[in-house]
Amino acid sequence: EKQNLLWTVNRDNPSQKLSDFFERTGDLYFGMRHEEKLSDNRFTRFLCNTDKMRQTFGLVSVFVINIIILATFGYSNPDQPNTPFPVDDMGVDIPLGDSFYLPIGSEVFLVIFGIIELFLTASILITYWVRDAPGLIRKGWRERWGEMKPAKAIAYLREEYIEHFVDAKGNVVDIFNFQKAGGREFYEVLRLDIRFCTYSAKSLLVQPIAVWRFLYFMMAIAGFFNHLLWAALLFETMAQSGVLQQVLKAVTYRGRQLLLTVLLGLIFSYFFAIFGFLHFAGNFEIAGPDVEDGNSQDLTDFNPFTARCTDIMTCFLVNIDIGLRKGDIGEALDDYGWRDPEMPGYVIYTLAYFIVITTILLNVIFGIIIDTFGELRSQRDDTLDDITGRCFISNIERSELDRRGPGFEHHIKKDMNMWNYMYFVVYLQEKSSTEHTGPESYVKGLFEESDIAWVPQNRAMSLEEEEEVDTVQEIQTVKKAVDDIKQMMMRDRVHADKQIEAITALIREMSTNEDSSPPRSAAGSSLMRGGSSRNLL
Repeated sequence: EKQNLLWTVNRDNPSQKLSDFFERTGDLYFGMRHEEKLSDNRFTRFLCNTDKMRQTFGLVSVFVINIIILATFGYSNPDQPNTPFPVDDMGVDIPLGDSFYLPIGSEVFLVIFGIIELFLTASILITYWVRDAPGLIRKGWRERWGEMKPAKAIAYLREEYIEHFVDAKGNVVDIFNFQKAGGREFYEVLRLDIRFCTYSAKSLLVQPIAVWRFLYFMMAIAGFFNHLLWAALLFETMAQSGVLQQVLKAVTYRGRQLLLTVLLGLIFSYFFAIFGFLHFAGNFEIAGPDVEDGNSQDLTDFNPFTARCTDIMTCFLVNIDIGLRKGDIGEALDDYGWRDPEMPGYVIYTLAYFIVITTILLNVIFGIIIDTFGELRSQRDDTLDDITGRCFISNIERSELDRRGPGFEHHIKKDMNMWNYMYFVVYLQEKSSTEHTGPESYVKGLFEESDIAWVPQNRAMSLEEEEEVDTVQEIQTVKKAVDDIKQMMMRDRVHADKQIEAITALIREMSTNEDSSPPRSAAGSSLMRGGSSRNLL
């Protein structure tokens, strides 16, 4: 059930995906309650636990039955009943008759395996009705209940529950909400009358697997009257193989488009049949005449394979049989000589059939099927990429979680496990409203309104913690850089102060020397100042 939900949930966009997921939790919750009831009974618990094994054994039994039929079943000798049909090497045409022959040993084995198969199919059908059918019936009734007007819905309720489930305004409580229904299932609240049974059966008949399970059982019974009917049981391979189901889906997925294209082909075949009826009525044949020693027997005798169009139905059937099967309607017409006056019409007729029916319409049909295969494969690949490449809840990509967080697998299994969210919703419905905490009441209120605002989308605590760590590290890095710059400036300032002090001391020393020296002539003083300047430099 989990895998089915995972692959079939609406993935058009992240919000729609979550909305559809939480809408379907009601069905899963019902399934949990139902399986819990089944597990309380030893017989039903055994049926549910061994269902897959019995399906496998049943399929093996079907193959054994049909291998026996394939190897030993045949016509009986019309002259000697209960004996096999004679192998005629002389080519004598012996009538086949209408009776069949099966060796005694094969008959015994067929009956034994037929009984085993009947027992297995009966148990599989019972398991399906007990385990799966109630959920499908509930789904059908829930869809119908949403479309009903309150007055009509009230008529389906049992009398003892009307006052409990109908308010003063005439509105009916959602009986499919287990808590609002007072811990009762929908079938405990509705009238179990003919209307309930009729619509419940209708809800099952629209499910192909439900119809097949019933036919599977009926064919197992019919095979005892005609063993060849057991061949139909081989369709069980499609019920158990997902690959074969995809093949069948590729043919039926565009069923309406295929049927309309086939209808168009039949219309064109009808037009060609009318044209052939008017112009080549006496020239149609199922096969060419017999030829012996290079000469056609039809030169002297009537061709026994002729199919003269004495009516349009014959022409239509020949067009369908020969034209589609061989791809050329010319195969169904007598050959014409080049000087024959009907030769141009024959060429136009056969060429038009080849272009319209064989080349265009048949290739359109094949193209639709092939494109459907491609479309289904693309849808499956997109779904698989979304499952393995994004968190279902947060919609964060795998690469980002692997790069920045604790890893994708850890995130979807521990941090944001989608099934934990479903269990939380189930927990809120199981818990009494009077015992809810503030956050639980808030979440339940949003859930009942189909509001997913409480779900963390595009957010994850592990990434937010990582971002906080990154921010702290960036702040520390910047702070360290500022400290380094400050220290460097302090070192430069100390060095500059030392240079200034040295220059200041030198200037003071020079001033002291000038004050203590005797007066000189102007020329000498100038010379001395020049020399002092040079020494200073």
